[in-house]
Amino acid sequence: MRRLGARRLAYVPAPLENESLLSWLDQVTAEFGVSRPGAAEMVGLWSRGRSPFHVLGSQLPGEVLERVTATTGLTAIRLEQMTLWRYRRSAFLLRTSGQRQILTTPGEWVHAQTSLVCPECLAGTGGRWLLPWKLGFSFACVAHGCYLLAGCRCAKGRASRAPWPRFHSTGSVRRGASSCPDCGRWLGDLEAPRVRSDEVLRGQRGIDCLLDAPADGDELRQVFRDLRWLATVALAYADGAVGLLAGTDQQLIDRLARHADLPSEERGLVAADTDVLLRAAGLVAAARVVFADSLLTGGVWFFEEAGAWNELVFPLDERTGAGKWARDLSLIVGRAGGREDLINLTERHQVPPSRWLRPSAGRGSETV
Repeated sequence: MRRLGARRLAYVPAPLENESLLSWLDQVTAEFGVSRPGAAEMVGLWSRGRSPFHVLGSQLPGEVLERVTATTGLTAIRLEQMTLWRYRRSAFLLRTSGQRQILTTPGEWVHAQTSLVCPECLAGTGGRWLLPWKLGFSFACVAHGCYLLAGCRCAKGRASRAPWPRFHSTGSVRRGASSCPDCGRWLGDLEAPRVRSDEVLRGQRGIDCLLDAPADGDELRQVFRDLRWLATVALAYADGAVGLLAGTDQQLIDRLARHADLPSEERGLVAADTDVLLRAAGLVAAARVVFADSLLTGGVWFFEEAGAWNELVFPLDERTGAGKWARDLSLIVGRAGGREDLINLTERHQVPPSRWLRPSAGRGSETV
């Protein structure tokens, strides 16, 4: 195939809102009838002989952004919105290597080369994949009121996350990228469990708002460190955490209760890698604290409902990665001798960042 370089293409399909880079590339592939590498080269994402890693959607180098912009007319900002770099101020941490900033995160919190999926979204768009589905913080689709799926649990027995074909796939990717790799079933035909709790949907909506909140990155990352930490501990100590979900979706309560029956060494976040209900249980418990109106609300809830369990939750220091919200709460719980003492302590603390960082709710939308 002749390399087009930076010459402007007459037409490229427009990316959907929240669509991932590789999904958009698959639309280019289908529209032009070429292989995925051919499409990547056509739009300037990839040059022959160079690593295609950035095509998978972590971060686009500056020279690639310039080349794709010149070739397609899409702005650099729009292109970055289709990669995980979009969440560098919230869900992920940045480390410096030489003169570069590199996006890092615990591996359990991003599906780097795979994705969760909402079958109804997939069916409604003809097989286009959304970027938030690649995050460990995504467990439900608020548009359709259902939990995301981690793949097709077909009779062949493999329960893998919804797949992306290999980058060098030369077959038809538009349908293949949205089919089970074992049985070939179109994932848009699957039925996802319905969410049976408004609180669960509000929690996911609050996380979604914070992911893209126009606020200070350090404060945003504190909130997501707290969510990670509290969700991880809730799953690790599931026997004590079941009560933390009282009043939410019974599906999550039942799933966490089954997790609590496992030996302690088998519990935790790793078990929730492809178990969306289990991960949702941990995150909903975490959201109850992080999205509380104040430290008083979260402190009282943990102090009175969890009882002695707070000793397991809050022995925090900088190395744990917990944010200021959880560290302040640890001081409150550790010092409080009773409810009145707890109230006196919390009056000296600010409203948690998860409240004031969020943009104001639009007309007709709910707030957490």
